[in-house]
Amino acid sequence: MDQNIGRLIAHLQEIGELENTVFVVTSDNGPEPSNPLAARGFEQWMHLNGYTRELDTLGERGSMVAIGPEFANATAAPGALFKFYTTEGGTRVPMIMAGPGVGAGLRADGFAYVTDIAPTLLELARVAPATEGVPVTGRSLSAVLRGEAQSAYGPEEPVGLEVSGNAALFRGDFKLVINQRPNGDGRWRLYNVRLDPGETRDISTEMPDLFAQMQREYEAYVQEMGVLAMPEGYNIHGQIESNTYARQFTRYMPFLIGCAVVLIGLIGWLVWLFTRKRRAKA
Repeated sequence: MDQNIGRLIAHLQEIGELENTVFVVTSDNGPEPSNPLAARGFEQWMHLNGYTRELDTLGERGSMVAIGPEFANATAAPGALFKFYTTEGGTRVPMIMAGPGVGAGLRADGFAYVTDIAPTLLELARVAPATEGVPVTGRSLSAVLRGEAQSAYGPEEPVGLEVSGNAALFRGDFKLVINQRPNGDGRWRLYNVRLDPGETRDISTEMPDLFAQMQREYEAYVQEMGVLAMPEGYNIHGQIESNTYARQFTRYMPFLIGCAVVLIGLIGWLVWLFTRKRRAKA
């Protein structure tokens, strides 16, 4: 990004469109915790596809790099956990915007959600959102970008989120959250994430009315968005591993079938040769 954003800026300057461009730099979620190196058969896959773990070339082309859950958790500090989970470490990311309609040097630490990007860009471009198809659910951040507000949401407005059975509902400084195994325990908890971004102190018993109200608001989000419940015992990492094995099996199926045909032919030829020799001796 350091290199290619500069190349893009130079190109936009060359064609005279730099002053007509809005830049948005952000991340989709927290750090990647996967450690495929521990999965069965992954070393064989690396060998077949030309990847190595040699320290001298780590990070270069043909190397397989994975920081694993431990360093992913450290990278997300002070947030808890990482990608796939609805903890702060898995959902809170920085966003930088620059261009026409964006105040220079402004800093906002209020709540915003990824769905706010589309309506923001549409408003900056003076384009009305489509009236058909999937509705735009976010809000324009134009007031925030002008320095007139810290957030497009009021302190009482709920915003829901769900991914693979992990879910959250944001409401001002408060967050209702549940995360499934292996890194969660499948229990709803309540946090003040402004004071406790590490989600270390569950305040659900201290604020039972707010806890119950936010649970009702999350259920309303489920009904509105058609969120599907995950099956009992669902494990997102196990599902990813299963999907990966299925894709690899499909990819290498022609090779496996070819090997099976050759093996069957070889066995048949050996049986025929053995039978012929026995008949010749008889």
